[in-house]
Amino acid sequence: MTDESWIDDAACKGRLDLFYAPHAERPPSRARREAEGRRVCATCPVRRPCQAYARDQRELGLWGGETEDERRAAGYPPTVAAMEPVRRSLHAAS
Repeated sequence: MTDESWIDDAACKGRLDLFYAPHAERPPSRARREAEGRRVCATCPVRRPCQAYARDQRELGLWGGETEDERRAAGYPPTVAAMEPVRRSLHAAS
């Protein structure tokens, strides 16, 4: 089990649209969405634990300012296909 106490302080609460790609997202739209998500992550007080969580749990999407492609390149390929409970709780808290 992981410590998820950092969730309450996440700057991304209610902003799932920035952190997960919609179906059939085109590359220019993805670049804009990820850039805005990274701006949110850059100001987030829990960026590091969020990034570590995503790496440990092999998450999809943008977490802690890092995309799934960047995590894959760092040796942490995503393995889950559905929205994970932590991110769902972030969405529900908004």
